[in-house]
Amino acid sequence: MRIFQPVPVSCPPPCTACRLRKTGAFTAVSGEELAFIESFRSDALTRQAGST
Repeated sequence: MRIFQPVPVSCPPPCTACRLRKTGAFTAVSGEELAFIESFRSDALTRQAGST
């Protein structure tokens, strides 16, 4: 029997891998603009659902 381990997921993902970008939820930007936008990201926190 093969046991599959979950694949580690970057949370949140880098802007270039964001699934929301593919939905048209954001204004289209060039690769250079996206890199500039992503340069503002400094850290990410993950919290359990319902926490404050």
